[in-house]
Amino acid sequence: MSVERLVERQKALLDELATKRDDAKLMADKRYEQTELAKQAGEEKLAERAALESKHYGEQYRYFEGLLDEGARELDALERRALEMRLKLDEMQNKRYEFAMRENLDLLKGALDQIFGAQTSKTHPFTEEEKKQEPAAEEKIDAADEDDFEAKLKELERRFKQD
Repeated sequence: MSVERLVERQKALLDELATKRDDAKLMADKRYEQTELAKQAGEEKLAERAALESKHYGEQYRYFEGLLDEGARELDALERRALEMRLKLDEMQNKRYEFAMRENLDLLKGALDQIFGAQTSKTHPFTEEEKKQEPAAEEKIDAADEDDFEAKLKELERRFKQD
């Protein structure tokens, strides 16, 4: 059973208990009045019986009242606990999404590193070291390097189209 259904069932039970408490109060009051009427009429035996029933219903009323108080307190505590657990579950699900996102980013970085044959996540094409190189080094790029770059670029495009 789900927690929500159990909470609703407990609330229904408390409502039933409140009805029993109210019924016991009515009966206790009714028997008390009958006790007084029987005493006024001189019916001692009837007054004694009504007093005994009045006492019984009064005890039931106090018993039900105690159960209701205890049940309501416990239900409040359990509802609070259920809410805390639901919020923790939400936090855990959010963490799971965060971990999945981070794992996917790592996989993406690794795939890009593999495609470009370099650690793209750790280096940048325009590092300080490259800026310090002689301008003549740029002119020395031959056709083979350009072909290699084009091949890698086409491979990257192919992989993106696959996914």
